[in-house]
Amino acid sequence: MTPSETYNHILNQGNAWLQIPFISAGLFLGGRSITSEIEKWKLESSQKKQILFAAILGTLIGSTLPAFFAGDVIENRAFNCLITPKTMLGGLLGSFFAVALTKRILKINYPTSDSFTLGSILMLAIGRLGCFVGHCCYGKIANWGVDFGDGRSRIPTQLIEAGILFLLFYLFKWLKQKGLFKDKTLFLFFSIYGFLRFFLEYLREPISKAILGIGFYQWLALVLLATGLFQITKRSLFLREETKTPKTQGATP
Repeated sequence: MTPSETYNHILNQGNAWLQIPFISAGLFLGGRSITSEIEKWKLESSQKKQILFAAILGTLIGSTLPAFFAGDVIENRAFNCLITPKTMLGGLLGSFFAVALTKRILKINYPTSDSFTLGSILMLAIGRLGCFVGHCCYGKIANWGVDFGDGRSRIPTQLIEAGILFLLFYLFKWLKQKGLFKDKTLFLFFSIYGFLRFFLEYLREPISKAILGIGFYQWLALVLLATGLFQITKRSLFLREETKTPKTQGATP
């Protein structure tokens, strides 16, 4: 079978109906975590709604759009299937940039990023369990692993990533309780997850194009990593300048 035929065959062997409860649970539990944090913001109700709407819209666009440029199997499926392949990396980036743009337009300087950290991680972790039962995002052929329906043992990259994400969830929950990395936890997660995803992609079956020898989704992982590191540096420098200046400058968007 061609790579495209193999991909479609494996997806057809997955349980799409069982995948839905996992995705729904991730959205519900992660969303509840985020909305409970949003309620604590010292902003007007209309501003909270606008930021939340921007986050949702940015996630939808960011998770969907990359498939149309991914090349190979993924791009072909994006143009020929009603439900296009989604990417968590694009969803995180899209949500962040949509919220940042919305806050800039509304001239809101209130710090909001930390409120999205735990909920986002929880959504991703539970969502990866859905990927496992749905047979998407499967790994390369190996001497050990899971048969996803093509008669070959493959690395269960979905379960590996889900396990890492659940560990990160409890790590960031502990950081929050200790008050560490305040206003930087989302970007610390971006940095860690982007780094890990870059190397996890080496375990996955290559179903997108490579650019300069690096897979399409690895490039997205590097963009997420760079965004996280840049925002951490930006906020650290801002805080340093703020402590030197008697006058309060406010928080960065």
